[in-house]
Amino acid sequence: MLLLLNFSEVSAQKNSYRFFNFSVEQGLSDNTVRCFVKDRNGFLWIGTHSGLSRFDGVRFRNFTCDPTDTNSLSSNLIIHLYQDKTGLLWISTQDNGLNSFNPQTNQFKRYFQESQNKNRIPNNHPTAICEDQNGELWIGFFGEGIARYDRKKEQFHLVSFDNRKQGYNFNEIKDIKMDKGGMFWISTRDGLLKFNPNNLKHEKIEQREKNGLKKTDKNLFQRIQISHLGDIFLGTWVDGIFAYTPTTKQWKHFEVDSISSGYANKINDFAFIGDQKILFTSYYHGFGILDIVTKQYSYLNI
Repeated sequence: MLLLLNFSEVSAQKNSYRFFNFSVEQGLSDNTVRCFVKDRNGFLWIGTHSGLSRFDGVRFRNFTCDPTDTNSLSSNLIIHLYQDKTGLLWISTQDNGLNSFNPQTNQFKRYFQESQNKNRIPNNHPTAICEDQNGELWIGFFGEGIARYDRKKEQFHLVSFDNRKQGYNFNEIKDIKMDKGGMFWISTRDGLLKFNPNNLKHEKIEQREKNGLKKTDKNLFQRIQISHLGDIFLGTWVDGIFAYTPTTKQWKHFEVDSISSGYANKINDFAFIGDQKILFTSYYHGFGILDIVTKQYSYLNI
């Protein structure tokens, strides 16, 4: 089920939220939605468990995998979408590689890990995509690291964050965002990374207890958003939302449920509403609103 919403300011203290419910009955390819992106032409692209849907505001057009057609999607399990500066739509699949879609030709191009192909992708599990300030495309691959894509040579150049000799492996990448200074912030299942795409240097940022020990659940990150102040907000698997301030190197913690066990504080995704509030989706309660100043949260009845 896909829920779209508009935000309109009613007063300084109160917002009005309007929800629109779309499902397979209206033409969506599947009710299980994993990701979406709005392109430069105003189309909304929605990644589902049954392919890719394009919504023009009135109707859906669906794209699916056809094993006999190499110009179709490589898989119907879509987990991440990104439109680059050239207009290409990039599609990460859960189980069968990377795709690009040319809206001019309506054709897909597939990228697999093939042993006979020297320009193959690192593995078939791309998770997140981001462009740097030079227009270079970077793709995170779960378990392998991040790779720069050379468009002219069609080659992928891998940068690994596996340094187990020094006690860490940050290759299980979940999300990537670029800040105003051109630095990449990368969420992983082992902590936060700051990565410079120009010189390939990285800095690992971990939350540790007062005794110096690293606590796994406080470093198990998923989605990233960067605030207007430059703070790095991270949704976690089991511990709500954390915010890291690069200038002070301080952390803040935001819970979205009073229950601390299980998946009560699991954040599926989130986005900023203005400067002070976050719209989030949680494991048990669906949509909610978090005020990052007061740390108060509420759930939305939909």
